[in-house]
Amino acid sequence: LFLTEMPEVLSIFPSRTLELQTTRSWDFLGLPRTPQAALPGNAIPTGSSDVIIGILDTAGIWPESKSFDDTGMAPVPARWNGACENAPGTNASVVVHCNKKIIGAKYYRAGLSPNASIAYSNPRDFAGHGTGVSAIAAGMPVKNVSMEAGLAQGDARGGFPAARIAMYKVCWGFQCYDIDIVAALDDAINDGVDIISLSLGDDPVVYSVDSIAIGAYHAIERGIVVSCACGNSGRVPGSVTNVAPWIFTVGASSIDRKVTP
Repeated sequence: LFLTEMPEVLSIFPSRTLELQTTRSWDFLGLPRTPQAALPGNAIPTGSSDVIIGILDTAGIWPESKSFDDTGMAPVPARWNGACENAPGTNASVVVHCNKKIIGAKYYRAGLSPNASIAYSNPRDFAGHGTGVSAIAAGMPVKNVSMEAGLAQGDARGGFPAARIAMYKVCWGFQCYDIDIVAALDDAINDGVDIISLSLGDDPVVYSVDSIAIGAYHAIERGIVVSCACGNSGRVPGSVTNVAPWIFTVGASSIDRKVTP
């Protein structure tokens, strides 16, 4: 019996390899700092902190970052089904521990060669992209941060600082495999996230072989909002990706300041 003849199999298509895409932004957009932007140490409204953002990204997450401080947060919502997963024997110094802010962390490497050399075989960040997009979405306010040499100094915060974060590490060496993306989307849906965020993609393809479009459709059916980046190719004609009409596709914008040396 072929797989395609099994009643539970809807479709089969080759796994593609996708690529990654992605302090002032939220103020520039006019998003309020309160009540959801309470600083660590202050009480955060319980209702606001019930929102769970599932982030599918590359390097995973660096849980020790101040952006993920859980001080003052209410207990993790009882409806949450996710977990923190680390491979057996992972060095204690790089184990990813969850708290009331990072409530889930999983990793997927079915698309990766078994002999591939990788930095961390667990949900820990190795390049910064996953930590960055997590902090942009839901990072706690952190005072007096800057780029190198003190450039762009100010307070950093996420768009919804009271939200919980669940990281699904689906990329290795800045390459993301369909087979892992689909598995992570299934897990995120079943774990109980409210929002799924993906800053990755490739050239548009028909929806029937687009792992993100397919997974996002299943998420939407369960009432989960899916937000994706539209690409890194600028104003090149036809370069926008993640174009399924049931996805919020987000592009970059200008901003009201510039960084000078």
